[in-house]
Amino acid sequence: MSASSALPDPLPIAPIAVAAAGGHGAGGHGDGVRPSIAARIRVPGSKSLSNRHLILAALADEPTTLRGLLACDDCDRLLAALTALGATHRVVRATEGDAIVVEPARSLDARADDVRVDLGDGGTPTRFMIAFAAARRAGICTVDGSARMRERPVSEGVDMLRALGARIHYVEEEGRLPVRVEGGALAGGRLSVGRTASSQFASALMLVAPTLAGGLELEFTEEPTSASYLQLSLAALAAAGVHAEVGYRPVPVDSTESGLASVEVSSPTRSSSRISRCAVCGSRNPRRARCMVAGGFSWRRVARCADAMPTMRAPPTRR
Repeated sequence: MSASSALPDPLPIAPIAVAAAGGHGAGGHGDGVRPSIAARIRVPGSKSLSNRHLILAALADEPTTLRGLLACDDCDRLLAALTALGATHRVVRATEGDAIVVEPARSLDARADDVRVDLGDGGTPTRFMIAFAAARRAGICTVDGSARMRERPVSEGVDMLRALGARIHYVEEEGRLPVRVEGGALAGGRLSVGRTASSQFASALMLVAPTLAGGLELEFTEEPTSASYLQLSLAALAAAGVHAEVGYRPVPVDSTESGLASVEVSSPTRSSSRISRCAVCGSRNPRRARCMVAGGFSWRRVARCADAMPTMRAPPTRR
């Protein structure tokens, strides 16, 4: 089942003022006055973290329960690609929010035949999947994407994987999708990484490093590109019980058995801030606006957002 199949597409949302003007909107006002807002909202998980946790769940030794996974095309396609390579998943319905249980691909070679996966427009899942396919102990996987994704170069990451022994071949145009990845050749060790156009392949290597004999040591000879996304990868690895030391050089990631067990996918702070702004802007009395946001995120940033709103004097309450 698709992670995002529970919602209609497109999803109709009536403006609050319009709903109120009809006399039966939220708050039951018939005078067209905006109602006060009091609601509990679960902000969807971060797409960046959702992609990382899906990869780690497929590499784990035991089933992993992911709560708050973002429902989006990127995550759906990554989940479908991992399923094509041997992982399985099921949706668990719950009143506090649905969860997805991911059964890992046993021994990384559950599907040894030639498999083709299409990651659509997703740059992050495409790059993660190339590394995942290379980390398998057997089998061939052709990784492809949309016409737009085929225009984006992948040679930077392919070269990094090849430096660690991966066997990757360009099917059509040099440096671009689709690529044919042979499992069974990727090895651990030490890799020097200079200035890169994207941090996605560095993150991909970090995520598959626990499966490599001897682990992996990435040495960044220059300040890493998008270092904050590398921090997200380190956080995801820590949630899986993988030891990784951080520094500009080197960044070792141990080879180990990983097990997530259960993970709450944190929400992106910008989404939480937007929800808080909606509570204020849509309320009849902004001073009394209440909006309880569930899920893990940086509450400090949401509080700063609230402080910036001149009509909201009372700070938001975290519950």
